[in-house]
Amino acid sequence: MQARVLDEARALVFFGGSREVYARALAHFVRLYRDGIPEIGAYLAIATTAQLEPLRRRVHEIAGAAGALGAVSLVHSATAVEEALLSQSFGMHARVSVEVLQRELARAVDAAMRALGDALPD
Repeated sequence: MQARVLDEARALVFFGGSREVYARALAHFVRLYRDGIPEIGAYLAIATTAQLEPLRRRVHEIAGAAGALGAVSLVHSATAVEEALLSQSFGMHARVSVEVLQRELARAVDAAMRALGDALPD
């Protein structure tokens, strides 16, 4: 049996028990990340840690959003990528972590869309 991608009970604690606010957060997450991180390929071609800072910030934002929405696996994936980006040895391990992050992000977006049903509320 596959684990749930979104832990709604955990998320509802964050959102003060409001399903309406949670639904708006899910919709915002879908709008932001339904295309994944399209610029990631360009960032991965960059050699220096300092030049990777915009990607690190983006990944940090994803981790924060994932935590609020109860996407625990995505939090772990994003944290692994962020740590790799902060290290001085951004190599194959980091690239594998990025691939895992992209898969987990796609799973979280898909789960958010399923949770919302047909409509993306404002």
